[in-house]
Amino acid sequence: MRLMGLTLFGVMLTFSLGGIAAEHPACTNPFLKQTVVTPGESRGIAISCTEEEISSLFYNRAYHQELLENFRSMAMLESYTETDDMMHYEAQRIYIGLAEAFARSAWNNGNLKAVSALNEQYDQAIAVGELQIRRNEVLARQEWLLIR
Repeated sequence: MRLMGLTLFGVMLTFSLGGIAAEHPACTNPFLKQTVVTPGESRGIAISCTEEEISSLFYNRAYHQELLENFRSMAMLESYTETDDMMHYEAQRIYIGLAEAFARSAWNNGNLKAVSALNEQYDQAIAVGELQIRRNEVLARQEWLLIR
């Protein structure tokens, strides 16, 4: 629901700025190899995409990236140094990295549902990450078990 609202906001913003801007090349292939994209750049790409699933994917990527950065920052604040106990952060990062790789492979093999499946993985990982940031480890573990 949150992503739909952001997508609608982006569409309204482009109309209010004088028409729809040209789609970013990543809108036609969301798995193009790129350099590291910031959350702001991902949202800019999302606004330019006309297909809702692909737009949602770029919003999910941006939000997940920010979520991981918040988790890393909180872990550092708790220990006052870069902590070695980054298991949750690394698990999230690796999980989404694998999901991206499998979705890219499926997309390249013609599976048009790959973006939708990847969005579901992001939604689940974001839910777990939000629970972990709130330090609700019991619910976070239960969510991880549901994902697997």
